[in-house]
Amino acid sequence: MIEIAWARRTEDGRIVGVDQVAGGLACACVCTQCERTLVAAKGDIYRHHFRHHADGSTCGGGQETALHMLAKDIVMRAASILLPDAEARDIASAELEPVLGEVRPDVLIHTPQGDVAIEIAVEHRTGEVKIDRLAGMNLPAVEIDISIYRGVLMSAEELEKAVLSTAARRWLRVRKEREKPPSPRKPKNWIAHWRGAPGQFPVARIPVSAPAVARVEAPVSAPSAPLEHYCHCGRWGPFGYGVNLQQGRLGRWYCTEHRLELLNRIVVP
Repeated sequence: MIEIAWARRTEDGRIVGVDQVAGGLACACVCTQCERTLVAAKGDIYRHHFRHHADGSTCGGGQETALHMLAKDIVMRAASILLPDAEARDIASAELEPVLGEVRPDVLIHTPQGDVAIEIAVEHRTGEVKIDRLAGMNLPAVEIDISIYRGVLMSAEELEKAVLSTAARRWLRVRKEREKPPSPRKPKNWIAHWRGAPGQFPVARIPVSAPAVARVEAPVSAPSAPLEHYCHCGRWGPFGYGVNLQQGRLGRWYCTEHRLELLNRIVVP
């Protein structure tokens, strides 16, 4: 047996809770999904609910649709509503699903501060296309999320309080992609990273045949030339000591072999 929280009253077509109608078949309600007769079960043991008059029904009661319709009806009849950031607004009037160009908000409320579109989220969140269109109209829009109340047996007063104040709500804004500049590729030799930026670091060209690397105490006036550092033996020197390019000190560079000899000399046994 499926317990149903909301039903359609045949008298006026409104979505109602079980606490708003008489018990049994006197409730005069039908299922919002299959349109078959419902019974209002209002006993003393179980929480009050609707159920299909015909036993064995596999209809789910269309509760998502009923909840969505009832929430819109609550907003339509409300005198005020709580917007995100605890901002309360008085409602002068409201329109149900008005056609605004290419978009139809669930409810459009008119307040002294301006119009606000209200979206009710039950099964699905508001799509990005709809959000973009609302933003293109410069129309503030709020989404009220009542998805946690699906299948919950609650009174109409409890749902009204949730829709108008306590349920989760958020402003619907267009998501702007963060403009993040591409990170520069990290060079294997960090000194070569600066050779294309004139004036950043002092650089100098040292001939391969030089017996030793020259020490420079002042900035060298050749900023566009790449730094070439060699060992005193004439081979490429990837290991530098006493180097501070920002202060113009090129230090002394060693190849792998002579660096090992240097380390053997300075290591205390």
